[in-house]
Amino acid sequence: MPRRYRSLVLLFFLLASCSSVPPTGKPTSPDTGRSALDKLHSQIDTILADSTLLPCFIGVKIVSLKDGTVLYERNGNKLFHPASNMKLLTTAAGLRILGKDFKFRTVLTADSVVRRGELRGSLYVRGFGDPLTMISDIDSLARIVRSHGIERVRGGIVGNTSYFDTLSWGAGWMWDDEPDPDEAFISALNVNDNAIEVSVRPGRRIGEPVEVTLNPPTAFVNVLNSGVTSRDTLIQHVRVTRRRGENTIVIEGRMDPHAPQEQFTLSVWKPELYFLSLFKERLAEAGVKVRGPVRLDTLAGTLELAELLHPIDSILHKVNKPSDNLAAESLLKAIAAE
Repeated sequence: MPRRYRSLVLLFFLLASCSSVPPTGKPTSPDTGRSALDKLHSQIDTILADSTLLPCFIGVKIVSLKDGTVLYERNGNKLFHPASNMKLLTTAAGLRILGKDFKFRTVLTADSVVRRGELRGSLYVRGFGDPLTMISDIDSLARIVRSHGIERVRGGIVGNTSYFDTLSWGAGWMWDDEPDPDEAFISALNVNDNAIEVSVRPGRRIGEPVEVTLNPPTAFVNVLNSGVTSRDTLIQHVRVTRRRGENTIVIEGRMDPHAPQEQFTLSVWKPELYFLSLFKERLAEAGVKVRGPVRLDTLAGTLELAELLHPIDSILHKVNKPSDNLAAESLLKAIAAE
């Protein structure tokens, strides 16, 4: 672990133990009270004086939970970007407002009965912002549709995202971070973290294009591959990105024929259509042909076929343990929606 991070980790554990330090001015033994507080100040000052932290702007304020006494302060009145600390407040608000029994849902309905294996209407998917939906859940929905005896869908697949507002991108997020999976677009219909994995490996011969694999495999994105297998020792780098405002993935650069496979993860544009397109493709694999297109509307069917559920505690775990931004944004929007 680099020295800078060791210092910050040490500071974290030191701060975590500060609640045991009595406030200033109370009668204490030589090892507590004023002397303990002086020792605490000295320890924190030593950590913050580490040369590896010189490029950092650090603020520390330690307050007694008993009486509000300030035990230590440095740059306590400065403004900082809240960063992922804000997720703690979002989590607390989620538990307070939504409650511990709240569940994130995805509901699948149809608008007509099945005759001779054909659903003469459409399939409808209403999303309620579940950030944990994965391709395996889409496969489950496809199998459920097939289990109802449906082999053909005369209409299309209609997605309803009206549970959330229309703001899919955080105010203040940087435009050039758009392909970053940590800043995935927000939707009431999410799947696979609203991202796609792109694996790139050398071609079989010099001069051949690099080989590209998508996970999950889908025709939802377009791939423009200009990457080349080459022994050029001056340029051995492959770049993978997504064009802004499109689902076009661009591969550029060169790979040595003996280079290992590289993997990239990119966010997708319009994740609700990503969900619906994957669902249509997985239905085809399950033996269900959908004739119509995928589209968005606020319509719903009267016949419920399936419901996916994820409890709030599993969402809170993803918000706080891996510090997942999409889960946090979905939780915040669910609070507003309810």
